[in-house]
Amino acid sequence: MPVAGVEAFIKQSIEKKIAWKRIRILGGEPTLHNRIFDIIDLLINYQKTYNPSVRLVLGTNFFGNRVHRVLEKLPDAITLKSTLKSSRVNLFRPFNVAPVDTRFNRFSDYTCGCRIIKECGLGLTPSGYYMCAVAGGIDRIFGYQLGRNELPDDADTLSDQMSAFCRLCGHFGFQWPTRRTKRSETWRLAYRRFKTIEPLADKVKDDGPAYEPP
Repeated sequence: MPVAGVEAFIKQSIEKKIAWKRIRILGGEPTLHNRIFDIIDLLINYQKTYNPSVRLVLGTNFFGNRVHRVLEKLPDAITLKSTLKSSRVNLFRPFNVAPVDTRFNRFSDYTCGCRIIKECGLGLTPSGYYMCAVAGGIDRIFGYQLGRNELPDDADTLSDQMSAFCRLCGHFGFQWPTRRTKRSETWRLAYRRFKTIEPLADKVKDDGPAYEPP
């Protein structure tokens, strides 16, 4: 995520007079971002100046020395959300089972979305704004390029995004938790294609030096 993208998000939030209840910094592991403290400083300044009640949350798996060095320096204004795995094998819902590949959800109305849209809210990724952050990750693989360049207005229902991405997302409908990796045919083909092209999201360059592991 380029720092300029966060700056634009804050600027547009102020202009549109949007008082966010919560802003979450997610990854991957966001503490490995080479300019994570610049991003945090921007959000804290926004909180102090424009939106004192907003909760600033950072999701982290607490894994690795570099992560801990960053976490030790985080200001008190940042709430930590643990994504630490409790065992080597965890139950999870199969994200890579596309509803469009299943008998039960093949003909569903995907424009109705799912609970994640309501519970988690908008997602901002290097490819733009999405009805949820998960959709931004899906778009990176499938390359529909449906991310909004500007913070969406209330009149924008984002139904085109839901129609495109919910049909591919294992969070739509119901999947029994499992320990076994599952991929439906649509995802197997998409990953095969993804490996042969340069995805749009990978063309977006940050405005700082790349992180070099010690």
